[in-house]
Amino acid sequence: MKVYMSNIDLITGNLDAYAARLTPPQQARAARFKTDTRRAQFILGHLMANSTGKRYISFGYIDNLVVVAASNTAPVGVAISDATAEYDMAAITRDMGLPESKTKNEFLRNMTFARAKYKIGAHPWSRLFMRYGKYVICMCSSRAFDMPKLNKFIP
Repeated sequence: MKVYMSNIDLITGNLDAYAARLTPPQQARAARFKTDTRRAQFILGHLMANSTGKRYISFGYIDNLVVVAASNTAPVGVAISDATAEYDMAAITRDMGLPESKTKNEFLRNMTFARAKYKIGAHPWSRLFMRYGKYVICMCSSRAFDMPKLNKFIP
């Protein structure tokens, strides 16, 4: 599994030029986003995904951060949560069917893992949690993977 991370600030000054590097269907989809932030997340995520050449791709984005996990051997999932945000832990635990959490950190791990696991559509064989600043990142796959490292992506 390869994992790439970047910040949308790298492209926000010239979104149209970076969008032009996408495939025509991706360009059309990018044009439909209402906010520049969401459009930049989409463009940067797809630039990263297109550069991997991998069969299975998963996107995670929050604020200005975009993370892409990619693999040729099995579906992958990536999800990101903000550790500083306020969450209605009881409601989210109930609605998502999460196990009870004793601490906010445990809740964040459960929630982020559930979101990453949902993306692979299979029982995850392996998972990895990383902390990047105020964010909790979970990567998982339906197959075992070597410990991936975050690769900085510069468009």
